Amino acid sequence: MPARYNALQGDRSRPSRNACALIAALATGSPALAQVTLHNTTFLDRGATNEIILGNMRGGMAILDYDSDGYMDLVFETLQGQINRLFHNIPNPSGGRTYADVSTGSGLDDAAGLPFYTGFGVSTGDYDNDGDPDILFIGVDTSTGAVAQLYRNDGDGGGGGAPHFTDVSIPSGIRWHGDQPDACTMVDYDLDGWLDIFITGGSGFARQYRLLHNQRNGTFADTTAILPITEPFGVTYTASWHDFDSDGYPDCFIPTAGLHPVILHNRDDGAGGRTFTDVALAHNFDLLGPAPMGIAFGDYDNDLDFDLAITDAANGTYFRNDNGLYTQIEPMNSIFGWGVMWIDADNDGRLDNYQAGSLPNANFDKLFHNNGDGTFTDISPALNGVFTAAQYAVQVDYDNDGRSDIITLNPNKFVSIYENRSDNPNHWITLKLTGDGERINRDAIGAVIRLLAGGKTQIRQISSGSSTSSTEDLRPHFGLGSETTIDRIEILWPRRGTLAARTDTYTGPFPADQILPISPHCIADHDDSGFVDTDDFDAFVYAFEAGDPGADADGSGFIDTDDFDAFIHAFEAGC
Repeated sequence: MPARYNALQGDRSRPSRNACALIAALATGSPALAQVTLHNTTFLDRGATNEIILGNMRGGMAILDYDSDGYMDLVFETLQGQINRLFHNIPNPSGGRTYADVSTGSGLDDAAGLPFYTGFGVSTGDYDNDGDPDILFIGVDTSTGAVAQLYRNDGDGGGGGAPHFTDVSIPSGIRWHGDQPDACTMVDYDLDGWLDIFITGGSGFARQYRLLHNQRNGTFADTTAILPITEPFGVTYTASWHDFDSDGYPDCFIPTAGLHPVILHNRDDGAGGRTFTDVALAHNFDLLGPAPMGIAFGDYDNDLDFDLAITDAANGTYFRNDNGLYTQIEPMNSIFGWGVMWIDADNDGRLDNYQAGSLPNANFDKLFHNNGDGTFTDISPALNGVFTAAQYAVQVDYDNDGRSDIITLNPNKFVSIYENRSDNPNHWITLKLTGDGERINRDAIGAVIRLLAGGKTQIRQISSGSSTSSTEDLRPHFGLGSETTIDRIEILWPRRGTLAARTDTYTGPFPADQILPISPHCIADHDDSGFVDTDDFDAFVYAFEAGDPGADADGSGFIDTDDFDAFIHAFEAGC
């Protein structure tokens, strides 16, 4: 019997919204709040109503599904002397979803973590390609000066069991001393299928930046020497990876306080490896501001390239992407913000903008509706929150209802859970990408998605490290407006090879209003029948002997024995 594989599947039912009109009045044990709806958008802060109480935190946060149950969990860095906090997404007995604190006994409460002076970055990603997300914290041990903690997910949380993580900071080789980092990201910078680590932080230290290459055996090697940065350079609160030149290899944007940003261009070193050069000025970037805090890439004008939003200590800085050159614009009256994101709050197919208000004044969080003509309307009252300072923020569909929610940390006070209660007829789709763990990292971090519905195309990218020193939901979400089906999905997977070799096309129609899992096309299914059998073997051998481009199984651009080996490996595995 031939092996059958399915790259696209999922629950195609649409969640009910029957209770959407009963917004604040259904806040169990909480007073009803005045509910404002603007541009068909409304949120309820379930933290402010005391429906979901997460406690007092101070550092970055990250979204992860640690137990692979399909619902997004949450992890925080905390204040010095407190354990890092892990929250499990569980059903609420009164309806909906809530979070339960499962930190104690999770391994994140190990003795090494307690003296950590945290309040910096958190990144999640499956660095060992074993199918579950691991956690990277950035901070400083005040007693020893040690920097960085990496926790391996042991997988115990699957099937409803208690979660457990093991501190592998020392054996993995990521621990060092003497710096003060602020942000961390996971990225496969050399496209070998394994996630690497990039760390950045404050100035005045021996090594402000670190690039750690995954050795594919549980350890990392320091490859910082391939970076062009002369240190000290400037305080950096965040960093984000984006393929500026569309060659498949991720580049890195690093905002720096009071100076022009750095764009690390990822290029061939001429000897089979990778190296980086700073190309910020070539892309039309200059000074950003006194303290750029948060960063978000998103195609707000739907012209199929990624624009850029940066929060700052003075006001936000925005750049429109014009064929690779970035023009600074002022589409909205922003604030001294930290966390920032592009979010389609009303599922109309246009990205709106959220900013977390910050110190020195308690700025109310901002939400701007995208009018579709390059302008934005301030609809912040639709957040229905409270007036308080905020810092870290991420977007996540925590209840899987197809409406993007926002989680914002209000330091030393509480955590806002902005649940999206928008009651409008717009449709949506969310994609769950999974790499093969060989040529493509399991989380598909670095993937670019193009989605066509109703004659309109939207794009998204998957990044670990977003907003301010945090990691948001890695599942790309698309608002579809009135469209009920998706015609085509193109994935530019983070793997080596030509543009054609990196791109898989999935032809619909696919029903809207679902979370749709997608995996890479199987290279062993050479005849695209959906089965892996002897017909594929014969077709591949014929193409290989003829030197046909379709036999480039490893995406190198050449037809050689490596392609034959790659095909045989996939064929024997049956995908």
